[in-house]
Amino acid sequence: MLLLFTPPQGNTTLILIYFVVIVCVFDTVYSSYSLNHTSLYPEMFLTDKAREEVGASRRILMVVALLVAFVMPSLFITDMTVRSPSSTPQYDMTGIAFGIVIFFTMLILLKWGIKEPPIEQIEAKKMFGIKESIKVTLKNRKFLIFVVCSTLNWYVFGLLPLIVPIYAHWVLGATSTLLTSLLLLVAFLCSIPGVLIWSKVDAKLGSRKGFMCSSIWWACSLIPLLFLRNYDAVLVMMAFIGIGLGGGPYYIDRNISNIIDDDELRTNQRREGSYYGVHALLIRLAIVVEVATVSVVLATNGWEILNPSSVSPGLILGLQMLMSVFPAGALLIGLIFLKLFPFTKAVVDEMQARYKERAKQASESSQDVSEEPADTSV
Repeated sequence: MLLLFTPPQGNTTLILIYFVVIVCVFDTVYSSYSLNHTSLYPEMFLTDKAREEVGASRRILMVVALLVAFVMPSLFITDMTVRSPSSTPQYDMTGIAFGIVIFFTMLILLKWGIKEPPIEQIEAKKMFGIKESIKVTLKNRKFLIFVVCSTLNWYVFGLLPLIVPIYAHWVLGATSTLLTSLLLLVAFLCSIPGVLIWSKVDAKLGSRKGFMCSSIWWACSLIPLLFLRNYDAVLVMMAFIGIGLGGGPYYIDRNISNIIDDDELRTNQRREGSYYGVHALLIRLAIVVEVATVSVVLATNGWEILNPSSVSPGLILGLQMLMSVFPAGALLIGLIFLKLFPFTKAVVDEMQARYKERAKQASESSQDVSEEPADTSV
């Protein structure tokens, strides 16, 4: 985090090289941490009820963390629109502050937040090698169907924050950073009750159908942005969009957990790392599609490096479509793949029952072995 905020000064080429190297290092380190952290969710919480409760809590805390990350830079940097030699120490302090916060939260997690089987028990199982594990993962049709849906959701997660600043300025006429930030703030805050709503829907309808409902809600709440030009009206709509936003991250983890449980019943191995790792790799395609979408729409409507050459009706419509038609379309395409996804509530309930029965049999078998009389013969 510190290195992200402390680039060298002066030489433009050196700055570019530094940027590329540090961003690659940062994303590699973050991915290695995030992969292991996320994989603990289905491993530590094995029942549907536990996953519903913990899944909701995780996502609510995630929103709180986003708000902290959103506000923290403004505590140190007086003007984020201009970078000057006098502001360099402010960016240094921001990197240090983020680094300290992350260090202590990770320390708390590692010290008190992780409960998993002893390493000896994990190593005792016959495990696939990395090549075979990835091969088996990529052959799992159920997983691949879900990855397409997840990638489309990540496309929307990335597209909206990217477009909101220029959409707010050029379409809604928002003249201050505060007004622009308020749009995202409302969406983030409303995703908290959204998570609670979708966790209740999950308990009632199951993770697959709940994901479908949240996608429909989210897509429908985005469509009005194609027609609205009034800031206050869009601010209200951001509350509804935030409720939809609460569903995607929650249901992605819930459904991947079901895929991992099904895989264990078939292979007798827990392979959270393989599934979350391949998932993390494939959803990176969302960034490529997202950047391509924005580039094509803006470049064909007079957008230059930082500002448009002219504010044409085509540019306004393009920005409105980037906020509505493109993300809503992606969510609706994702619905098609969710329809093909086989893990209905009935299937998951049956799978959980099989999982409990197998765990019970394993426990009884272990108990029988321990109760066998010792062989005292010479």
